[in-house]
Amino acid sequence: NQDVEGDAFAWLTCVCQSTMFTVVEMILKIHKLTGAGCKQLAADVGYISNVMGALEVPLSRDITDISTLLSLPVQSIEGNETQNIPKYLRGKIMSMRRPKLISF
Repeated sequence: NQDVEGDAFAWLTCVCQSTMFTVVEMILKIHKLTGAGCKQLAADVGYISNVMGALEVPLSRDITDISTLLSLPVQSIEGNETQNIPKYLRGKIMSMRRPKLISF
């Protein structure tokens, strides 16, 4: 019976890891986030984090990092508290959240 539970947990962990990978891929395809969009995405990532916690599946580093970057003011993304987050991820989230200036 323990073997079945172990196999089921291993399968569940794989499904959850795959889900997190797919969520990160979809997030990285976003070009622009409004303030409301950022709040919604942060809530969605928080929901995924809660589900993974309830299932006792560890969060991927990317999910954790994205959650951190979405919760910070955009001007703090390049601050000291994000130095352990990969530069590509900081840059991508910052470019999503920072409005593009239109030049005439």
